[in-house]
Amino acid sequence: MRTRRPFVAGSAVFAAVVAALALSAASAAAGPWFSDELLAPRLGQPALRTPGESFTAYVALGGTFAVGDVTASLAADDGAQHAVTTVSITARSIVPGNDLDVMLYATGLSTVQEIVLQLPAGTPAGFYGISIGLSGTSYASVSAVRVYDAYPGSWGFLHATDAHVGYVGSAYSSLARLQAFVREANFLNPELVVITGDLCDDQNAGHDWPSQFLGAVAGLRVPVYVVPGNHDYYNNGESYNSGGPMRYFQEINRFENSVVTLGGARFYGVTTQYDHGLLQLYRCHGPSTEGLTWIQSDLAGPGSSGHPRFLLMHGPNYDRWVWNTTNTAAVRDLMTSGGFALALAGHTHRFETYRNTGSNSFGRDDYASGSDWGRDVAFPGFPLHVQTSALGKAEGEDKAGPADPADAVEPPASRGPYGSRVCWRWVQVDGTDVAFFTADTDGDGYRSTETPWDLGNLTFSVQTDGGGVITSSVTNQHRETWHGVRHYVPADPEADYDVEGGTLVRRLPDGSAVVAVESVAPLSVSTVVLTPRETGVADGEFAVRLRHASPNPFNPETHISFELPRACRVTLDVRSVDGRRVATLVDGPRVAGAHSVVWRGRDDAGAEVASGVYFVRLSACGREARGQVTLVK
Repeated sequence: MRTRRPFVAGSAVFAAVVAALALSAASAAAGPWFSDELLAPRLGQPALRTPGESFTAYVALGGTFAVGDVTASLAADDGAQHAVTTVSITARSIVPGNDLDVMLYATGLSTVQEIVLQLPAGTPAGFYGISIGLSGTSYASVSAVRVYDAYPGSWGFLHATDAHVGYVGSAYSSLARLQAFVREANFLNPELVVITGDLCDDQNAGHDWPSQFLGAVAGLRVPVYVVPGNHDYYNNGESYNSGGPMRYFQEINRFENSVVTLGGARFYGVTTQYDHGLLQLYRCHGPSTEGLTWIQSDLAGPGSSGHPRFLLMHGPNYDRWVWNTTNTAAVRDLMTSGGFALALAGHTHRFETYRNTGSNSFGRDDYASGSDWGRDVAFPGFPLHVQTSALGKAEGEDKAGPADPADAVEPPASRGPYGSRVCWRWVQVDGTDVAFFTADTDGDGYRSTETPWDLGNLTFSVQTDGGGVITSSVTNQHRETWHGVRHYVPADPEADYDVEGGTLVRRLPDGSAVVAVESVAPLSVSTVVLTPRETGVADGEFAVRLRHASPNPFNPETHISFELPRACRVTLDVRSVDGRRVATLVDGPRVAGAHSVVWRGRDDAGAEVASGVYFVRLSACGREARGQVTLVK
């Protein structure tokens, strides 16, 4: 009998990262994802670097400190720690108009610790949490730093907007749609996800919405960058349009305006502020003069010559129906003079594209007129404003959802002539150019400049048969070939598997197998099969058996027992979840019978290893057996 197993991306995995970062009462953490005082990098404001490069961390803290007062490390989700070098620490004052003034701070804070950190040569590529120790206090975040061996030359990122967590409208809530997006994003494996505002739905969300939003996006296995929208200003505990200090948005991101870099590419996020007033509830001001001035200043600074450049904001400047017209000319001029490829926006819950010229108050539909831009548009021939529809809240979505929102997504719904659907965009970058940002919806090889990709056109199935064989299937209903995708397959953490249909990248602490697949064709199914291996292989009376480890979990030591059918050479080693050998416990001949060896949680160099799950591998007499131990500190 085949049974269906639910899959919630990353939940146990990120619990392991939290444990590795020691986000506890002993740290400065107010929640399970990051310390409030750690402004950057953190979940929602990532750093993307290669070994040898530096990045800047900001801690909202007064006082004066020396380099020797700082310790910093990256934490993998398997518990492995990688030290980061502290280059400098400077106590800087927050002055109106300076580069620090783009952040949100606690009332009365006047000083920020600016800490320059460097990734040592040899830092393994991966996606990490970060922990910064400062005079005995730990400031930490999950999903903060992505390390590359080398920056990709051809890559893509996902743009989504208007999650509106808190909006229900039907049994299939906006939160469920955000969770469905996270699962699709993990499969597509972009370099970055950007979310352009309206993270919450103010009139329906309680003060737990940051936890709901962060709980969903913490399941992303790629970095995420978020900027605020007008709804994110409402939740300050005051009046609906008070324009307060975004008290609850600070629980997600401390930046109103900021920049994230990926090699030469630069992503500038700017706030478009709160609504004009009671009679204009849905009209953002547009990007602030202060934010645009800050971008101009950053573009003139050192190291800012790279391309492509993207402007991320919530309210689009060009939209007749919502009057987001503040600083329209300034945005137009900035995009032109600064060589921006795209401005990515949301707010309208529609997918439309606007040329960054003139008044241009109507979106363009390439298929509506033969005299329009034409179906084969050269990129980045001119800067564009691109809108994506709401992930979480769209007219026409108030109907019955699936019995289990984690298993399916509602079919797209139409919103009159403006075509609002629950959608996201994939932006493809080749070198310094944008290759495309729109879907080929009919497979004819042409792309409209407007059309996004519908949420729900990737469907997921994980089944396990009576023999423990696990089949993961993802159906690609897009007319698009996706490259470098990843299956995240829930599996038995104590079992080892042969993998068909892809390449095993690593095992996660909860046992899930990460399997890379080169590509999935349009309208096809990507299938990965995990078949359990025998842990004790018998041949008549001949067998090697890895009996048990006790205690397990353990601290500070565990006794690992095994049995041999005859005298032979034995190798018994301990490996991390990514397959890296940590310690060799036995390497030499042993007699037949029962044996026991002690592992004291140290690697071959004698250094203590981090808390986490480790695999034990016994190789003897031409056979193998495997087991698992957990170190808890």
